[in-house]
Amino acid sequence: MLPHEKQEVFKRLWLSGVKESEIARILGLRVNTVAIYAKILGLPLRSRRPPPNKKIKNKDIELIKEMWLNGATVKEIAEYFGVHETTILGYLHAMGLKRRTIRRCPDIPRDVLERLSLRGYTDEEIARIYNTSKNCVMRLRQKYGINKRALVKRRRRERMNKIIDMIVSYLNEKGYVTSIELRENHGIRVDRKLLEELESDIDGIRWFKLKYTSTAKFTVFPAKFNNMTIVYLEGNEDKVITFLLNNTIEKNVPSKTIKQLLKANSAPEGIINAL
Repeated sequence: MLPHEKQEVFKRLWLSGVKESEIARILGLRVNTVAIYAKILGLPLRSRRPPPNKKIKNKDIELIKEMWLNGATVKEIAEYFGVHETTILGYLHAMGLKRRTIRRCPDIPRDVLERLSLRGYTDEEIARIYNTSKNCVMRLRQKYGINKRALVKRRRRERMNKIIDMIVSYLNEKGYVTSIELRENHGIRVDRKLLEELESDIDGIRWFKLKYTSTAKFTVFPAKFNNMTIVYLEGNEDKVITFLLNNTIEKNVPSKTIKQLLKANSAPEGIINAL
């Protein structure tokens, strides 16, 4: 079972409509256990927008009260039951439930606040989840020493490290990798920033970009190779050449023509000499 402090966070996130995948990331859970925890904690089941003009049943009145006391907004409750917000307001008034007041700086755990910030939640969104003010969240961040700019830089650095590790695995496996592979298999865009990071982090890294795939007489490489970047480690020039030759459009292209095309694409000397 979740620790007590995480149970409270879980309830607020669930009743605030945060996606199950986001709740899992924030609290370090597996996605397929989120709905189970919600059921154990007695929280209302998630459902798609219910049909309009649904009537409130007597058995639902206690659930309305419970959802309200657990932090759900009038709009969220109305959407859950498929009725107008004024209907929910009427029931809340009849049960003697007063307008909810903003809480004074709740005790948001540091790791949870940091995860929310890392996930890109704004101070306003975090404040809405905890039924407090934006200034309260800002003060807590200052108290914990959580700097949003530093978090953004850290998130970018972590993502860059993951990308570099992935590219290194390709290089260790076959000696080279193309921007087409990275884009199609992992959604990674090879840009100047990434190439600079690779050059500073990996010894012997080399790369070149195919801006031209044809000459006046021959169509050498397929059109999809246009603007393709090839990243490789020194010593693997033969593997890169083998890859290029295996993908030529016309198999009778003279090696002299291919060399001229590689020179026009500013390929490193080692690649041209390996042809």
